[in-house]
Amino acid sequence: MDRTRTLQKAPESHVNAVGYGRVSTDDQEANTSLETQRKAIKQWCASHSLVLIGFCYDTESGSDVDREGLEQALKLLGTEADQLISLRVDRLSRNAKDLLTLLDWARENEKRIRFCELDIDEREPSGRMIIAITGATAQYELDMIHKRTDEGRKAKQLVFGYAAGAPAFGMRPTSEKELELDAAEQMVIRIVENLRRKGWTYRDIAAKLERDQVPTKRGGKWRHSTVHKICERLESVKKQKLGPGLSAPKMIKSSKVTKPKPMGAKNNDTTRKVNEVYKKKTVKPKKASPNKKNGSP
Repeated sequence: MDRTRTLQKAPESHVNAVGYGRVSTDDQEANTSLETQRKAIKQWCASHSLVLIGFCYDTESGSDVDREGLEQALKLLGTEADQLISLRVDRLSRNAKDLLTLLDWARENEKRIRFCELDIDEREPSGRMIIAITGATAQYELDMIHKRTDEGRKAKQLVFGYAAGAPAFGMRPTSEKELELDAAEQMVIRIVENLRRKGWTYRDIAAKLERDQVPTKRGGKWRHSTVHKICERLESVKKQKLGPGLSAPKMIKSSKVTKPKPMGAKNNDTTRKVNEVYKKKTVKPKKASPNKKNGSP
C-alpha cells in the first residue's frame, strides 16, 4: 500500500522536504489527525523556505520503526529530499533509542530531521539533548499506557476471572462486551462452596457434579482442576474484597472426609437438578461396621 502523498516538484534551488505523520488508530482525535498533521507540516515548511515534495504516514503504534510509511519517508529522504519534517517527536517515534538512531543516521548522511513543535537545530548538542529528553518522555508515556492497560486487564481478571476470551464459571458476556452473573452457574458455585465447607475434596465434588449431570462451562466433563479453579477464585475475591458478592469458603481441617452419596438414577433435566436436587441436604453415608476378628461375635 502506497502511503506517500506527492505534493509538488521542487525547483533545484530550493530545499526539498518530506513530511511524516502518524496516528495510532483511524479514529484518533482531530487535534492529531493525519490531515491536521499534514496541514501543520505544510504550513511550517512554507514559513521555513522548504518545499514539501511528499507526505508519508502510518496508522499504527510508534513503539518501533518497522512501519511502511516511515520506510517510504526515509527512502525519499535518502534520494529526493534533504529534510524530514514531523509535527512532534512522538509522531515520529515513541522509542528513545530508535529516535536517536534516526538522528545519527541523518547526521551521517548530511540530512536533517526536524519537528514543527520543536523549532531547534537538532545538529547542535543542546538541540539533540532536548529531542532526547522529549523522546524519553514519549516512551515513558507509552510505557505507562501499557502498564495501565495491563493493570486493568489483571484487575478485571481478578474480579471476573475474565479479561479476554471465555469468561470464568459463574459469569457470562453481555452484548456490550461486559460480564454479568449467570444464575444457574452461581448456584453451582454455592454448592461447591458448601461441599468444601463440609470437607469434600475437589475430586469428590467433581464426581458428584458429573453424576448429577450438571453442565460445565464448555460442555465437557467435570474435573477436580475445574473445581479447584472455582475455589481459588472464591478465595481471591475474598482477599481483594472485590467481586459480585462472593465469599470464599472456610475450609475444615480434618482427616475424615465425608464421601459423597450417589444420588440415584440420572435425570436429563439438568436445570431441575440444579434448582431442586441441590436444595436437599446431603445425607452422610453410614459408617461401615468393623470387621470381625478370628470369628468372634
